Amino acid sequence: SSSPDCNLKLSQEKKEIVSALKSLNQNQRDLIEFAYFRGFTQSELSEHFNIPLGTVKTRMRAAMIQLRDKLKNLVS
Repeated sequence: SSSPDCNLKLSQEKKEIVSALKSLNQNQRDLIEFAYFRGFTQSELSEHFNIPLGTVKTRMRAAMIQLRDKLKNLVS
């Protein structure tokens, strides 16, 4: 079973991740959520959202950079 300290740390990390996701603009957040939580490929995202594949790649890259910067303190 998990220790209370471990559970508290996981809870805080979850809050930081949710906050980082909320900091993205809606277009970026939609792409990240569909890709990472629903398993869409970049080609599928392009079709689903009716945007060019290059735009999907650009938005996802920008979103990942922003998330990395916001969450850099979580990686030890």
